[in-house]
Amino acid sequence: IPEDLVGCAKILMMPIEEFKTTVLQAKKIPSTKLTVEVQKILRELLEEKIAGYESNAKDDKALLKQSAETLSVNKRNAIIVRSGEREIVQSVLDKVKKWKPPTPTPAGSSTGKQKGNPKGQHPNKGKKPYQKK
Repeated sequence: IPEDLVGCAKILMMPIEEFKTTVLQAKKIPSTKLTVEVQKILRELLEEKIAGYESNAKDDKALLKQSAETLSVNKRNAIIVRSGEREIVQSVLDKVKKWKPPTPTPAGSSTGKQKGNPKGQHPNKGKKPYQKK
């Protein structure tokens, strides 16, 4: 899901006072990390956008099969643009629907990775630096 879309959605969802203090005055952009709340809003907006098209993909394909004599170049190009736009919106909607929030890790649990050296030494202490032969 495009980070710009998530960030834009978060800005649009902000109360006006928070927008003024955070974005306008402090010049801080909200995190682009997708949340359940943003997912819900994006899903609703994208579904509404898809529903707003006057035709569906099948109709557009049928129109494009018509001969060049029946369709003007402008009409044909408009159908191609509309069809491409619908595909993009549908693709993002599919990604939004599939997104699952990350499962929180319980407090105090580790991810299995240990940082640093257990003895508190620098990780390269006592090792020879890489030398080319």
